[in-house]
Amino acid sequence: MRTTKAFVSRFYAPIAASFILLTLAIFTPKVLSQSGSQAVEAEIKLAFIGIKVPLSTFESNFYLIKLTLMILGLVLLAYAINIDFAKYFPQRLKLDAYFDPKGIARTLATFQPVDLARMNIEPNWINHLADYDSDVVTSLKRVWKALGQSDPWPDPKDESPREYFHCSGETTFVVHRKGLLTYKVVEADGQLKYSADYPRRERKDFGGVFSLRETAASYIRPKLLDLVKSPSVLIAPEFMQVFRVDSWRSEGPFDHILIAATRITLFPLPTFGDSVYLWKGPTGRWVPIAYCIYHANDA
Repeated sequence: MRTTKAFVSRFYAPIAASFILLTLAIFTPKVLSQSGSQAVEAEIKLAFIGIKVPLSTFESNFYLIKLTLMILGLVLLAYAINIDFAKYFPQRLKLDAYFDPKGIARTLATFQPVDLARMNIEPNWINHLADYDSDVVTSLKRVWKALGQSDPWPDPKDESPREYFHCSGETTFVVHRKGLLTYKVVEADGQLKYSADYPRRERKDFGGVFSLRETAASYIRPKLLDLVKSPSVLIAPEFMQVFRVDSWRSEGPFDHILIAATRITLFPLPTFGDSVYLWKGPTGRWVPIAYCIYHANDA
């Protein structure tokens, strides 16, 4: 709520004031003159706002008054447009991630066609989910074996783990402004707790951490015309995924790279859309392997 009020004060209030001043500067004032000993006044009316000045003063400073109003209006408009959006997104978020194919497809449907083209998604992505699952299970089996623990995982080719798999955690999201319409994600690190609820097997929880990779994908450079058409922008930074086993106590090596594709909305208020996690498949194109729902971190 505090962030919402700050954004309204920083953006919408100057926009409203700018609109009023520019309207006053542009519209021709209505001159009212009364006979007798009554004072002669000039009056500008805008809805419920009336500005009155003596006619003599108005006539002698007509262009100066209009110019002053216009300059003040343009200054406020420039101040509003120059807003640093990075300050109004939460820097800590909680998240829940799910792996069912139907949910992944629903989340993909919320993205624009241009977003999907940019993601370079494998057309038959659903047929490549088993490739990702096999790689992950192989990694987890290797870590478990190194710790001398029994193998808790079924073969993903025999039984899909996606129907029993979910995770939750939290992440940071820190963005710095580099220019008028140039931003960079400088921190996005998080922790996840995975739960695998396989029928007739002992439940196994394990952890994961992810950290931002330093790549050009961390830059956010929307085009002004695109923002006019749609006040949102797609971000797709890359992350390094690391697994932890035995309830966070032992951490494995860096395992694989994921992209978190997210459309963030700037207006009417800065908000996060749901993310799709992408993994580079054997064809070299990206395979959506999970989707993520964000919510506020109350801490």
